[in-house]
Amino acid sequence: MNKLKFIFLFLLLFFLISLIIYYYYFFSPNKEKVLVINQVSYASLDSWTNDNHLKAFITFKISCKKLITLNPNKNMGAITYVNNKEFPFAGTIKDWIKPCKEAIKTELYDNKEAMLYFQKWFLPFSISYSHFGNFFSKGDDLGLFTGYYEPVIEGSTIFTKDYIFPIYSYPNNYITIHLGEFKKSLEGTYITGQIKNKKFIPTHKRSEIDKGAISSNSKVLYWLKDDVEVFFLHIQGSGVIKLPNGTENRVSYDGSNGHDYFAIGRELIKKGYISKDEMSMQQIKLWLKNNPEKKDKILQLNNRYIFFKKSLTNSATGAQNTPLVGGRSLAVDLKWIPLGIPLWLDIDNYGNENKLIIKKLMISQDTGSAIKGIIRGDIFFGTGNKPGTLAGKMNQLGKYYALLPRELVLRRNLENINEEKN
Repeated sequence: MNKLKFIFLFLLLFFLISLIIYYYYFFSPNKEKVLVINQVSYASLDSWTNDNHLKAFITFKISCKKLITLNPNKNMGAITYVNNKEFPFAGTIKDWIKPCKEAIKTELYDNKEAMLYFQKWFLPFSISYSHFGNFFSKGDDLGLFTGYYEPVIEGSTIFTKDYIFPIYSYPNNYITIHLGEFKKSLEGTYITGQIKNKKFIPTHKRSEIDKGAISSNSKVLYWLKDDVEVFFLHIQGSGVIKLPNGTENRVSYDGSNGHDYFAIGRELIKKGYISKDEMSMQQIKLWLKNNPEKKDKILQLNNRYIFFKKSLTNSATGAQNTPLVGGRSLAVDLKWIPLGIPLWLDIDNYGNENKLIIKKLMISQDTGSAIKGIIRGDIFFGTGNKPGTLAGKMNQLGKYYALLPRELVLRRNLENINEEKN
């Protein structure tokens, strides 16, 4: 009996220790995530030869024109670790100047030429993540991919009985501070507040702004018919305002109130209003329209509020301050992925006809408050209703691979700081 009791207690203790270790390494919110890269071959990129590389090349040229104007010694991308050494996984701006200058001066006319350009100048690396010191797993390479677009919305330059919901400019008493300028460990961390009675205090929440809290410090750029369209314009970050006379004017992102983004779709699923399988932007809009008595409460769960500026450009503009290209521009988390680099997306629908298969080369040209994570992407689908339909339904798991300059990779191979080849 004592022997059985001993065995039972031993097994119970073993189970509890295993559970603690498993939680610590895979679910603990305090574990620091680490970006892991591994060199792979082009042959391992599923459908690589089937893509329209020419479109990717044209999009990359747009980013290159921006990259070559930056400080050559500036780091590109997040820090990763190999053999206890740390380095920016995408090198410095200097590493990108030669392939970029080649792209800018070269005119290509077909997909094969464009594919050969990328294969000549870059080598592919898988991107995954692990936890610092995690000896259980090399890393997880799956992450969430969503979509966004540029809506075309009816609006007016004046307030009328039909146009009553404002699009605001950035308040003149709001200030965004980069804390990294005060403390190196806070590099990349920003805080937004407002000046009131000579004090720096938190900004207004969405519910307060909806009640007119910033009306004396912000200008109304346009008035819209529908508050739900205003809300989703905030999520997309830019849009085209179609005036009653048919004129179309573009507005672009000009800052936020700094509050955390809250995904109302998650709340609608939690409350059982929309099933997880049915969730899409279109379903959210339909539910809000059919439930006006609950609409405001749901919308105001997202305290984050976006401000806009009038834009004279002919297309949507991303965080790189360059035009976005439908189906080729990707928003990423800048903590982990730098702007302007080629990323091979591998997203499958696993036989679900309502989902998309996306195997293509895209360029990181944007970011967003909801785009957080080492493997996290938001695909820009374009302007108008059709791209909006695709973007609204996009919510799938996938992975991506970074194309890094060949000379950078060869140099690191000599320094023995590249990950082992697969």
